[in-house]
Amino acid sequence: MRPVGLLAVLLACCHAGQHSFHVEHDGHRIQTKAKGGWQECAVGRCQCVNASRSLSQHQEDRYVATNFFCRECEVRRNYVEIGALDGLKYSTTHLLEHEAHFGGLLIEGHPINARALQHNRGRSGNNVIAAAAVCAQTTGGTVQFIGPPNMGTAGVKSSMNAGYIKQWGALGRWNGRNYTVPCKPIGAMIRNAGINAVHFFVLDVEGAELMVLQTMDWSIPVLVWSIELDNTNREKDDAVRALLLSHGYMPFGRKNRKNINQIFVRDPKLARARISKCSECARQCAQVK
Repeated sequence: MRPVGLLAVLLACCHAGQHSFHVEHDGHRIQTKAKGGWQECAVGRCQCVNASRSLSQHQEDRYVATNFFCRECEVRRNYVEIGALDGLKYSTTHLLEHEAHFGGLLIEGHPINARALQHNRGRSGNNVIAAAAVCAQTTGGTVQFIGPPNMGTAGVKSSMNAGYIKQWGALGRWNGRNYTVPCKPIGAMIRNAGINAVHFFVLDVEGAELMVLQTMDWSIPVLVWSIELDNTNREKDDAVRALLLSHGYMPFGRKNRKNINQIFVRDPKLARARISKCSECARQCAQVK
């Protein structure tokens, strides 16, 4: 999660026969079967978020909340954010936790950031904090994590290309900022957190996006993905897109021209219909202000 980045926001709508969407809430499992469309609290009252609480770099949190999660929902929605930093700086989930009834799994590999994350977001009772990185090893895995705390440029050394390390290492004075951290597959982390379905998945890991997705448990349904693809390694970025496409996510457009956020959906028609419905809430919320 660096000061300048290219994010890809990817939306997945569950189809009939593909997934039942399960959410754990207060110990009870609630199941919603997708019947050809988005069934996630689509008929509740409009939910007007306080945009001033947005902490993400380009208001991705506000965009997702107002376009895809615009209705109040009695059931807690789940997010997963990997590269959560300290839980406040550049956070794409803070607004959702406090304004849209979200909670879930927050992952940060940098030890100093992870301690701050636990302090800032781990005491609300809404989040599971994982001080770890992602790797393919199911037990006893470790990776080398490099970079300073608080900047949002640290990450797994083996996943960074030379150009990235040269650019951000010089600016951040990375000498001696090396840590050995535990790691495990992302799918296992999600399962261990007791999450059976993810409404919003934020993936921002400084070049390790492909490796993370290669350890995903694709039987876990995800409605919305946000993935940083910054063009410092175009071969890797293309491989990320190809992997997502192989699981049915199709290009949908861009959030805006400035921060070049790509959007992918399983069904563009259903996504457009959802955004259209949410626009009604946007008008209502504008009148309330």
